[in-house]
Amino acid sequence: MFKRLLLTAVLLLVCLGLFADPYLSALKQEVSSGLLDEPVFDQAALDWMKSLKSNPRRPKVAVVLSGGGARGLAHIGLLEILERAGVPIDLVVGTSMGALVGALYSAGYSPGDIADLVNESNIMAKFTRPVISPLSIDMPQPWVFSKVNIATLHFSEDKISDTTGLINDALLMEMFHDILSRIPDDCSFLTDLAIPFACNAADLTTGRERVFTSGSLVDAMRASMSIPIAFTPYEIDGELLIDGGFVNNLGVDIAKYLGADIVIAQNTNDGSVSVSDVSSMSQIVDLMMNMVSSAPLKRQMPAVDLYINPGTADLSILDYSNPDPIIAMGREAGLAALSQLVKIAQESGRETVQDPNRKGSYFSLPEIDRKSLPAPEDSKQGRELSAVYISMFGSSAIGARGSSSFFAFLPQITAGIDLVSFPATYWNALLELSINDAIITRTQLSGKTFDLEDGWAGKLELGGQFAFGSLSPISSAANTKSYNSLDWGGKFWAAFFIQRKWPSMFYEQNPSGMRLRGALALDAVFLNQPFDIPLTTADLSELVVLPYIGIEAVISDIYPSIFASNGGYRADGRLLLGVGNSGFAYFLGLKGQYSMALGKAGLLGLDILAATNRMPRNITEYYVDIGTLNAVPGYWSRSLYDDALLVGASWQMTLSNTYLPLYLKVVTRLGFSSADSAFDNLVIPQRPSLAPFASLGRFVGGVGLSLGTTFALCDVAIGAGLSFSGQFCLYLEAW
Repeated sequence: MFKRLLLTAVLLLVCLGLFADPYLSALKQEVSSGLLDEPVFDQAALDWMKSLKSNPRRPKVAVVLSGGGARGLAHIGLLEILERAGVPIDLVVGTSMGALVGALYSAGYSPGDIADLVNESNIMAKFTRPVISPLSIDMPQPWVFSKVNIATLHFSEDKISDTTGLINDALLMEMFHDILSRIPDDCSFLTDLAIPFACNAADLTTGRERVFTSGSLVDAMRASMSIPIAFTPYEIDGELLIDGGFVNNLGVDIAKYLGADIVIAQNTNDGSVSVSDVSSMSQIVDLMMNMVSSAPLKRQMPAVDLYINPGTADLSILDYSNPDPIIAMGREAGLAALSQLVKIAQESGRETVQDPNRKGSYFSLPEIDRKSLPAPEDSKQGRELSAVYISMFGSSAIGARGSSSFFAFLPQITAGIDLVSFPATYWNALLELSINDAIITRTQLSGKTFDLEDGWAGKLELGGQFAFGSLSPISSAANTKSYNSLDWGGKFWAAFFIQRKWPSMFYEQNPSGMRLRGALALDAVFLNQPFDIPLTTADLSELVVLPYIGIEAVISDIYPSIFASNGGYRADGRLLLGVGNSGFAYFLGLKGQYSMALGKAGLLGLDILAATNRMPRNITEYYVDIGTLNAVPGYWSRSLYDDALLVGASWQMTLSNTYLPLYLKVVTRLGFSSADSAFDNLVIPQRPSLAPFASLGRFVGGVGLSLGTTFALCDVAIGAGLSFSGQFCLYLEAW
């Protein structure tokens, strides 16, 4: 009873009791009594089993591949040895990662093809991309580095948490559809593939095991890999399906039900773990799956003819960064059992030695015209959901310059609700509350995306925000005699977005394309008198009204990140034209970055920034920020200047990929800025000239060193920066 209660809590009310299926009652008597209660098979499997009973046949060999995340890459090495030993593989049964490897092999990929695919596709990036949130889009926003969510709760009209995964499966599904594009979307896995195949998943609402032997191979793979919390449960035929490992991580019984006489099973999770070893979320998930699957595995072991343990249990289930050593572990485990494999090949009556590095039969299949196929169901692709979310990002620093010191804790915390199809079917409504320099409330109406000519898509947006408070530690603690542009103010805008995506020049997971934004906006900001007491609100002294038009653009082939995962480029531009209290005003800014690989573990980056601000001087929102490790190291965040012209270079090295990637990054930037910052004077003087870059006069530069990692939700870095003028900062950044 205790075990059942524990499993119920861990697996989110997944019932583990399995119910008998009348179609399989006769077959159950033919299988060893040590096996599980029967899973739910589809009609293709039932027809297959009936045909086996009526036809004489030689002994059939099944290969059963367990789940295990990145450990499952060892299955590739085992398949290599099976082919070299001449073992005729009549059936492949896979769970989770075993389903991915097994499906590719059964579709006609050779073991060498699969190894090449894993090495070339940067699969780690696909398994760690967070769910797309209302704060982010599939293209970077112009002039915005990146924003990430801590948590998102999706809901629709009739249910809450309609999407529950932390990891966005869009890139995985794109990859699956691409690499299996020659396989029809509706086929029998037992008769239409090069090798008969089956995989399993668990029904989240009943706890029953669902076995797939027909339908969409991509859907079956995705359902089998749906680790709860990490991935959204996958819906097929009205059932919400999760990772098959939670009911049966080594499908020996499935192989027996499907007529296998000889079973070769590889379990990548076989190993003991002590309390001291549990130090990461991936290990906790791993233990949960082992706890659930250990009892079924023990009951099925008598039906296994050759059990193989590649010794991968000590590896992280997310360690996709270096596939070759894991593949080699499977190869070595197969070689250790080579004599037994040769014996099985001989007993089967049909030895079929093959070169595992050959070009697989999949590539000789005809291409399929996907335009003629029906569109995917809304329940699987493009589902629109409302959401409640919380995000946090920003830079914190402790700094010193001469006898003065500085401290800033500036994460921006944002909570919001995104209401899809409100108030009408065409509009979405966004309500948001942010706390950073000030308290900011924001509301926005966005139209649905619509298609334009030549691959472009567009969207209309109406919005407004109101900011109040005086919360900035910079203005109140470090520079008490200064203006704070975000004390009180409103902004209203109407904007139109258009964007187009195209294939990446570097890696397919990059958000490649161009995004343009045109806006008509009105700022109305109340400015405070300079004050000496921190966090004290002074009387309102001036109202600045600023109508303006703006055009922004970004062209990108790189994922926005503190630590780049591959080479790429990005260029941003911004032009604002308006009329303030003292006449004509404008902002012009250009910035670009380019990175390229230096060997397997290094990246070299180059960047440039040129920006000039002639908006009303008291509104610091439009100043150029040259602080943080992402700008000039040694300067703290909100180091605001009218003009800046900077060039920079960085070198990044991957130190480790054992559990999470660990990066070391060195960066230097130098150039010129305005002589005075926005916070240098008690009373900000009028600008001497409207000419662009007229106030350049101060040489700035610095060198920074940072160490950090990339999580599924965000990038985190700690580092230090020293400016050429002697200003020193320690940073903690999250983006």
